[in-house]
Amino acid sequence: MSKRAFRACGLAAITAALLVATAQAQQVPPADDPKALFEAGVNYLQEKGAPKYEEALELFRACYTKSGNFRALLPMGICELHLERDGDAIAHFQQYLSQGGADVSPELRAQAERDIATLSASLVRVTIRVEPVGASLVDERTPARGATIVNRYAVTEPTLTLGIHPGQHKFTITSDDRVPKEWSFEAAPGATLSAQFRLEATAPASPPPQESPVQAPRPPAPEQSKPQAVDITTGEYIGLAATGALLTGAVVTGLLGHSKHNELRDTNDMRHVDEANRLHDETQRLYVANGILLVGALVTGGATAYFHFSRKSEQPSGSKVSRLDHDGLGLCWQPELAAQGGRLTLSGEF
Repeated sequence: MSKRAFRACGLAAITAALLVATAQAQQVPPADDPKALFEAGVNYLQEKGAPKYEEALELFRACYTKSGNFRALLPMGICELHLERDGDAIAHFQQYLSQGGADVSPELRAQAERDIATLSASLVRVTIRVEPVGASLVDERTPARGATIVNRYAVTEPTLTLGIHPGQHKFTITSDDRVPKEWSFEAAPGATLSAQFRLEATAPASPPPQESPVQAPRPPAPEQSKPQAVDITTGEYIGLAATGALLTGAVVTGLLGHSKHNELRDTNDMRHVDEANRLHDETQRLYVANGILLVGALVTGGATAYFHFSRKSEQPSGSKVSRLDHDGLGLCWQPELAAQGGRLTLSGEF
């Protein structure tokens, strides 16, 4: 049987069922008026253009809950058939036959049994486990032709088993303050599928940034005068090098003179006169050289320091001779460099 013929049979069955149920609904004692709920459901199915199966299903379900009349089960099953909630449709058709028993006419029984057989042949069973309980599931099936068919389910237990129509489905599971999950799959006729979903808590929203108070711009700090660095000239470098060399020579000759003096003291026993005289002469020469080097280091270092701290801050560029005048003292400091070496000439006028 084709799908179009199958639905045509379903429409014929619901028409017959509604005529019988409407005629017998007056026998049901009113309980929040289930008869009015039943008739409102019939009105949704009889709307021109497209019947509103989802709205009618809710009304038939409320009618059955309030009255317990088995006749509301048949239109519930047919609404679910058109909504492609195949598992629910089979269950309600079977419940209708079992509860109605002999009160179900042969024609309606035969139609319900054919619907059960047709739906059961291609039924897809899907079992999903969702944590936490209380989520919502939206099933979207995309048919080859026509609009997308959407069904919504409440996940009230840790495990939910659905009987759905074969085809391309997308499940979307959502819950408050949880990250939603999606599952897209192709359901073949008669397939059995299962999946498990754990909805993670969403990250707490960060508080809005607090605006910092606007501060008035500070007045610029007064500029502090920085001491001007004095460049060290080539002559000063040579003076420092000469001072260092003279100090090094003074230290060396001083150490050697002290060593010779110790040797002289050890040999001055009136038995090694010649050796003692030689050591005496060497010691004297070393001490004299030490004094000359030390005086030279002091003079060179003092002159270099005097030239550095007393020279004018500005000098003509390219000057090779530096002249200092202080209290009538004239000093000329002239470094000379050549390929073979260099020298430093210090002269003065008194």
